[in-house]
Amino acid sequence: MSSEQIDELCTDWLEGNCATGIAVQYKNHSLVIPIWNSPELNNCLETLRQALSIAFNPDKSLGSIEHSEARRKLGLPMNRLAIPEIFIKAFSGDYK
Repeated sequence: MSSEQIDELCTDWLEGNCATGIAVQYKNHSLVIPIWNSPELNNCLETLRQALSIAFNPDKSLGSIEHSEARRKLGLPMNRLAIPEIFIKAFSGDYK
């Protein structure tokens, strides 16, 4: 997977498995740079890491996993509809 696909996978998983406001907090590379994240986002990302570890060999890196296989094993739909971030912020109450 490319870094863009990893970020997309993380965002989609967060949207389906954590509070709405958590997915909006995810920025590029939040998975690998936890110091920039809120404690809530880091907690959700740790849950995602555990799910990935269960779905795949813990020694396997995300870069070596096929994007479609990761989405399938995490129960994410294959056809992702992009929702503009402004809509997500507006409906989650984070719009300023």
